[in-house]
Amino acid sequence: MNAAKPLLFSMLTSLALTASAWGDIAAGPEGMVILTVGGDVGHPNRGAASEEDATILGKLGVSFDKAVEFDLAGLDALEQGSFEQSYNDGMFAGTFTGPRISAILDAVGLPGSTVYAMALDGYEAEIPGAYIARYEPILATHLNGRPLGLGGFGPTTVVFPEVDDPDETEAINSMLPWATIYLDVE
Repeated sequence: MNAAKPLLFSMLTSLALTASAWGDIAAGPEGMVILTVGGDVGHPNRGAASEEDATILGKLGVSFDKAVEFDLAGLDALEQGSFEQSYNDGMFAGTFTGPRISAILDAVGLPGSTVYAMALDGYEAEIPGAYIARYEPILATHLNGRPLGLGGFGPTTVVFPEVDDPDETEAINSMLPWATIYLDVE
C-alpha cells in the first residue's frame, strides 16, 4: 500500500502541472509574446488579426480568426526536447533546447497537424505532420542554456535531429526557419 502512495502522488503532480500549463495558456502570456500560433486552434487566448494590422504579423500578410500567444515561460512550460546541432560552420553550435512542436500542437488543440513556420523576415517553411511525428523537432528557445536573441536564431528556431539520409537532410534543411515568430497550423 505504501508503494502506491508515491505513484499516486507522482500522477497527481503530473496532472496538476499539465492543468497549470493549460491554465497559463488560456490566461495568455504575462511576458513578451515571442510566438503566435494561428489556425483553427482549439484553445485560443487572443482574437483575430488581419493584414491591415500595424504589427509585424500584419506587415508579413498574416491574418487569422483566433490564435494562441506564447511568452518564453509559456513555451518553457511545455514538454521540452534538445538536440546537438552546428550551423554556419560551427558559428552556432551546441545544445538547442525548446518545446517539442508536437507539444505546442497539443497545447493549442491541433495534434498531428501540418505546420507552416514563419520567420521574422517572412520566410515560411512547411513542416508536414508526418515529419513532426517521425523526428519530433523542437522550436528551440535556448542555445547552450541561454535564450535565443533577436538578430541570431531568436526568438525561436525550428531544430530537427541530425539524420544520415542525404535526401532527408535536404528536405529537413528547407524546414528550418530561423527567428520563427509565427506558426500557422492546418
